[in-house]
Amino acid sequence: MRFVLVAFVLLGVVLLALAAGASPRRLAPTAVLLAVAAGSGAVALVRSRAENRRRWRFSRSPVPQGIRFSKPWWLYLTGVDVLVHYAALLAALFALFQLPGVGVGILSFVFVVWCLPSPFFHSPRGLTFERMGLRLHHRDFDVLVPWEAVRSCEQIGPDHFAGVRFEIADRERIGDWVSPDTPRNRIRAAKRLAERAAPFWSPWTAGLDAATLVRGIREGIEGRSDRLN
Repeated sequence: MRFVLVAFVLLGVVLLALAAGASPRRLAPTAVLLAVAAGSGAVALVRSRAENRRRWRFSRSPVPQGIRFSKPWWLYLTGVDVLVHYAALLAALFALFQLPGVGVGILSFVFVVWCLPSPFFHSPRGLTFERMGLRLHHRDFDVLVPWEAVRSCEQIGPDHFAGVRFEIADRERIGDWVSPDTPRNRIRAAKRLAERAAPFWSPWTAGLDAATLVRGIREGIEGRSDRLN
């Protein structure tokens, strides 16, 4: 909150200086970068509060079966809005010293890193808790992992940005759980779930916070989801 206020205050000062007759050539790049910092900071605050409300709502009820959970678009901003905010503040400082190219380079680097696929996270696009197991929805295929095949599931990291470590016991059977069942899909499913020690799912996989996701999987393993629903 303090850094967001700093961005808005500095932006106001620069705009007042421009209105008072300061050189637009000198201050316009700084104003633009401060506007980016202020906007991304405001987005981060709103997104953070929405995450807290979503986490609180899921914590007050059982994880339902038969519903496909997917990640809302705004959850994809988690983390990057904060990075853009601080990067834009730093870029504005360079622009103030007549080095706007350095500032643009900093922001460009942040956007490129955000667009690149992460080598650490291998998350499904969606999840469905079913009576027989957990269905993992990928782009072109699904994998229904039976509850008895789930070896372990644990939260990794702090509550506000926690991932999930999901481990399957019978990895050689992954091809039998794929739909549509094609040789290509079997290979892709094995690559995602079997060729690594244990898949590490990113924070807010399928729009569920780590604590809710772990709780839902444990309820399914223990057979409690049927009684809850």
